[in-house]
Amino acid sequence: MKKRSLLSVALILAMMFSLCSCGTTPADEGEAEDDVITITFGSPWWGESGRDVLWQGFAESFHEAYPQYKLEGIYIPYADFNDKMKTLVAAKEEPTIFYLQEYNFYQWLEDGYLAPIDECFDVSAVYDDLAVKESQDLVLHDGQYYGLVVETCPYSGLIYNKELFEANGVELPQNAEEYLELAKSLTNADGSQYGTIAANTSDNLNYIMQASMPYIMGFGGRIADEDGNFTVNQPEFVEGVEYYVELATLCSPAFTEYSTQRSVFFEGKVAMVSDGGYFIDWAAGENESLASNLDVAVLPMEDPATPTDLTYFGLSANATEEEKEAVGAFLSWWCTPEVQQAWIESCGYPVTMASAASEEYRAANEWYAVYENIAAYGIGLAVPGHEADSISIRNTVAEYIVECIEKTDADVQSIMDACKAELDAEFSS
Repeated sequence: MKKRSLLSVALILAMMFSLCSCGTTPADEGEAEDDVITITFGSPWWGESGRDVLWQGFAESFHEAYPQYKLEGIYIPYADFNDKMKTLVAAKEEPTIFYLQEYNFYQWLEDGYLAPIDECFDVSAVYDDLAVKESQDLVLHDGQYYGLVVETCPYSGLIYNKELFEANGVELPQNAEEYLELAKSLTNADGSQYGTIAANTSDNLNYIMQASMPYIMGFGGRIADEDGNFTVNQPEFVEGVEYYVELATLCSPAFTEYSTQRSVFFEGKVAMVSDGGYFIDWAAGENESLASNLDVAVLPMEDPATPTDLTYFGLSANATEEEKEAVGAFLSWWCTPEVQQAWIESCGYPVTMASAASEEYRAANEWYAVYENIAAYGIGLAVPGHEADSISIRNTVAEYIVECIEKTDADVQSIMDACKAELDAEFSS
């Protein structure tokens, strides 16, 4: 991290440590360590640059406010989060609370991972102040909430490097065709500069879907229609895949793991990327001078629909009553203005509480409104009609998109026809 970023994090943490109490009455300062109830939180955030420091500060600040409770982090990398959680659950070693995505919710509920968050925290008490109530309602099942929304992250923000735009004398593209042509024109054959970064390897299928679906949906493509019929071989989806293949092979570091591509972006060698607001803070942690040159517009696609990652705190079905008590205190603490302000600084898009986006924050981060506005067109990652199989379906689609990327002169229509046939055979009743 650059000096200014470290200072920013230090100020946030100083603010956090100043908290005295939130919600539930803290225990006496002299609470014996043996009486402390420890809860664990499994998430990729414990290992992300900048956020790791922030979450360590959160854990320490929560214990300062509630000496009778402790929060310990369990770092589970995003790339293999689902598989790792399966292993932990099978061994009955899963975290007390964990990073829960909307498209995992249905499967994990069916598999028995989850307990109702209502058993330890009254969601109705904060419901009216939630930033995106629709996100919270997606984890309502049989009259109970099975998670508390942490963030609503739309991926169709066009993050661009103003310095590269000015140096090359170009302006923001106004449609999909202009975007592709601009990305091509800003890509140098010697690898010194790229128009964009786009996931193009099979090492992380989640990244393939995260990176490709803003473009595919921008052409009107959907994995399935409202009735659950798979539509991955329909003209809109195929056109979106063909478009993405060009971005991934002609305008981006070819056949390069996405984490490495991000490093190239943070070096200031990439003009544009479609991603969430967290990317700005991440860039600030890696290269402060770059972050000051970044701005955000709307990805210029015809269809404004945007794939939106909805993240929640999930509660283990095996949590003890004591652990639930501690989780309840943590979630009450989490919803306070000071904590929410620290979190939105890290995210840059709607978080749990609407009040997190203060007037001061909006004035200092004018691009936040872009994510707030495109969130209105957000579509969750669960596959309609196949919610419990969403993870497997998305992985299957990603594998076929990778095939389109890897094959020279690929017949995308034929490949996506094969994808639909496999989906129909495996997931249609």
